[in-house]
Amino acid sequence: MSPLLSICVPTYNQADRVELFLESILTTVRDRFEILICDDSQSDATTYVVRKYKEKLPIKYWRRTESRGVDSALLSLLDVARGEYVWWFGDDILNPGAVDHLTQFIESTPGLAFIWLNSEDETDSASKTFGMEKTRMFCSRNELLNYDIGLLGFITATIFKRILAADAIKGAERYVGTSFVSLYIILSVLKGEGSCAMVGESCFRSKPKPSGEIRWYNQIEVFGINLYIICKANGGAFSQIALNKALTRNMVRVLKSMLVERALGYKTGFANTDLKMRKLVKIYWSNPRFWFYFIPLALPRCVLGSLYRIFTTFKRAAT
Repeated sequence: MSPLLSICVPTYNQADRVELFLESILTTVRDRFEILICDDSQSDATTYVVRKYKEKLPIKYWRRTESRGVDSALLSLLDVARGEYVWWFGDDILNPGAVDHLTQFIESTPGLAFIWLNSEDETDSASKTFGMEKTRMFCSRNELLNYDIGLLGFITATIFKRILAADAIKGAERYVGTSFVSLYIILSVLKGEGSCAMVGESCFRSKPKPSGEIRWYNQIEVFGINLYIICKANGGAFSQIALNKALTRNMVRVLKSMLVERALGYKTGFANTDLKMRKLVKIYWSNPRFWFYFIPLALPRCVLGSLYRIFTTFKRAAT
């Protein structure tokens, strides 16, 4: 019999996080899930961790001879998953009892197509991604866009019905390298039938994302450009008005992050010296709010930093 849930783990040189995940799931009822691990690591450390838990958990593990990136790993995992539902799990920490809670929720809520999961900061349990405690059902797909559209592509935060994603794998291949194949698949799922829910209880803990953080992808490219392109290409689950509003909110978040991090003196994160402004202009030129941020972004960093210090001084004085 196929499992209810396929927990799919793409990993790259993070044996310690894989071990934390496997240790945290030991007490979960085994016949409800399978664990699939796609390992692009350069060392044998993750292999040794998996061997340690192989007899205790229903694990399927394969190590690729060369790293082909997270997008490729996600599609490979989805292709071999057997569960009714798929949960891509990143380098986050699973909260105790989360898998049992989620499988019970799925079994007691027939017709689910998509589940959005709440989470908390690793260093601050009071800091939740979504400011809610109770689980809610969405009456319309458009209601999802009241939240951060970028989080639809956050792999640990979403569970989806596998059959609704199966036909999207081929189309998703053209977006390998965008760091947002996950978003393409979720948007494909949302075009299918079934209800959508958000689980209010925190299911996992994530690392904090400080300003200027160096990540394995270019944040401006991924959130400012790739997100827009993928949503426009595969956002048919939503009304165009609702989608455009969500994309504008995302654009403003990206541009504000670029301004603030540049003003603070960073040259990494959203303050990356490779601004991608030509691409941003090409995408957002018709949006009036874009030009409000474009002018200060064109200023030298030293000038922008001085203006930001003046602004924050007046803001503190006003409060």
